[in-house]
Amino acid sequence: MKKNKEKLIFIVEDEPQYANMLKYEIEENKDLKTRIFSSGEACIKRIKMNPDIVILDYYLEGNMHGINVLKRIKAYNPHIEVIFMSGQEKLDVALSAMKHNAFDYIVKNESAFVRIKTMIN
Repeated sequence: MKKNKEKLIFIVEDEPQYANMLKYEIEENKDLKTRIFSSGEACIKRIKMNPDIVILDYYLEGNMHGINVLKRIKAYNPHIEVIFMSGQEKLDVALSAMKHNAFDYIVKNESAFVRIKTMIN
């Protein structure tokens, strides 16, 4: 990722409280700015903002689940890093995300925010 530049991070999460907690944690680093989207469709509508990173939930409101959003992001710009963050602990879900070029897959648990911050930095 680029250095000495404010990075834009999209958080695609349909649980507002969880999304806001993640935003707060990420923006402790003043060089990171976030935008929250509650659906995959909303994220894709704004993808031309060219985020550096997209943190993407698997199950989302609307008609697009995470894998479809991931495919659309990578079709637009394969250099946007996508980190899946989901409550799904199923191996097939994680493998599907990685098969479609996700950077990583993080299960929502007590260490998830620490892992996200480490990856972003």
